[in-house]
Amino acid sequence: MVNFLKGQPISLKAQIDKILPGVEINKLNASDHFLEEYEILIPQMVDHKDPKAGTFMQRVFLGHFDYESPIVMVTEGYSANDVTYEIAKKLRSNQLIVEYRYFGKSVPEDAEWKYLTNENAMKDLHRIHVLFSKIYKSKNWITTGISKGGTTCLFYEAAYPKDSRIAIPYVGPMADSPTDVRCDEHLKSIGDSGCRQALMDFQERVLDQKEEILPKLDSMSKQRDMVFSMGIEKALEYSVLELSFSFWQYAHQCDKIPTNSTPNQSFQYLESISGFAFYADATIDYFRPSFYQFMTENGYYGFVHEHLDDKLTEIKQFNNQYFAPRNTDLTYRPEFMIKAKKKLTKRKRVLQIQGELDPWSACGLKLEGKDQFYFVKQGGGHSVRIASFEKEKQDEIWNIIYSWMK
Repeated sequence: MVNFLKGQPISLKAQIDKILPGVEINKLNASDHFLEEYEILIPQMVDHKDPKAGTFMQRVFLGHFDYESPIVMVTEGYSANDVTYEIAKKLRSNQLIVEYRYFGKSVPEDAEWKYLTNENAMKDLHRIHVLFSKIYKSKNWITTGISKGGTTCLFYEAAYPKDSRIAIPYVGPMADSPTDVRCDEHLKSIGDSGCRQALMDFQERVLDQKEEILPKLDSMSKQRDMVFSMGIEKALEYSVLELSFSFWQYAHQCDKIPTNSTPNQSFQYLESISGFAFYADATIDYFRPSFYQFMTENGYYGFVHEHLDDKLTEIKQFNNQYFAPRNTDLTYRPEFMIKAKKKLTKRKRVLQIQGELDPWSACGLKLEGKDQFYFVKQGGGHSVRIASFEKEKQDEIWNIIYSWMK
């Protein structure tokens, strides 16, 4: 269908230019069911309360199918990529992916960390909704996001419930502190005891083999041009601490945990689960904005470490504050999270997707009101999607979504 302004047909690009002043538009090759696709940079205020703080360009990806079709708005928690999400594919809808501020191409120039707040991020989303609602008149706006993007989806639903008809967050952790102990409790109880013990035994073995493993990590860092400003020994210890969380997060197989492994086998397995690149400077730089939010508003997890204390030499503080910005205020402020949780108990048409094994499930907000659903995939991890469920359960989920749409 062609949209009209003052009785005359007008192209989608022309509408975007007219309604979103100051935008930068890059037309992309259309994929999947979309007829047109665009990368769009939209001017946003760094601080929505203070115009003097300046502006930045926030990136969105628009996949256009039809002006009257539903709009799936993807609330990212990090950088955005031009991909088609399963809900948009299933509904043959339009899709709007919003990159999170301070990531990718959406980074303010010389902006202070204090402006990276959930309040500002939700106002970013609301403004984008208002602008694109001038183009798309459908009442079927569906918000969705994955992981930190799932948390963003829930926050957005709490802050601006009238912007969307349906919220479908995947994972969407709502942690209680920068070291939410519910994650620890999950790691100490999930799966069978033999599997958990095998993981702990392997962690201890790696630390016992540290002197043999460190040269292998040093060689890898040189081959892959990875820089570890923290030092390779600290990187190794962090990867050991992270192992149990990553193992269950992505539902790895218990029978693959090495027993009596050589230093080389230990090194290879640890790399396959924790990934040493996560502790390289480039990765830390990329994730620093999210760790600022984890430490100040969103909460996060700590490390289960008691069985390793006598073997760790580099790490004595068992949280993730090391990865947050230095020389800035990291005071934890739970007010936004508390208000969001309270508001969400009264919201309707919220459908959450979660994996049973994922430690983040321990921090999931299990809403139990009318038109609130929480689907957990048994044996599933962080990558669970609607398509991961058995056919009967998939049909149940989609029937709920269809029933909510006008």
